[in-house]
Amino acid sequence: MLEAFRAFIFDSILHADWYGIKEILQVFFTSMVPVLELRAAIAFGPLHQIPWLLTYFVAVIGNLIPVPFIILFIRKIFSFMKKNKILDGLVERLEAKADRKKTQVLKYASWGLFLFVAVPLPGTGAWTGSLIAAMLDLRLKKAFPAIALGVLTAGAVMTFFYYFLAYAFPNVHYATIVAIIAAIVVVAVALAFMIRKIRKKGK
Repeated sequence: MLEAFRAFIFDSILHADWYGIKEILQVFFTSMVPVLELRAAIAFGPLHQIPWLLTYFVAVIGNLIPVPFIILFIRKIFSFMKKNKILDGLVERLEAKADRKKTQVLKYASWGLFLFVAVPLPGTGAWTGSLIAAMLDLRLKKAFPAIALGVLTAGAVMTFFYYFLAYAFPNVHYATIVAIIAAIVVVAVALAFMIRKIRKKGK
């Protein structure tokens, strides 16, 4: 285990056999896509043998680029989209999702926004965090630092999981590692849903 940790910290920085600009751009643009974001983008790193530090920074930068635009312009974009009957339903779902999550953010102010983005689970991330900030009319200079810190934290968590697990279990196929992580996330979400339902019944 100590050897695996050493390899994760040191060797992986120089471990770059067959990645190129195409693979780096794949990480970059995937991290900009809602829902996928960091969770999917960083997975391409070890798959293409991109150094973990490069993967981390490329994914973080890509994930942060949409944030200011969402906070500043999403309300205007939504207003325009609502004029279309097909897009109106999508906007309503996005607004409802942000509305459900905003109580978590309001409870702890900026720290709530940070925690919401920092925990790399389905339904969280820079896109939803930015949407919530916009719905709460938070100013960019207040919301962006919290979201950026959350993205840095979520990126570190996902980088550690994807790269360290690959070094700790070298004989396990990469797809198996991804499947294990996905299974853990699904189980965690299912348990959280069950606990929430039990608490509601208890009330």
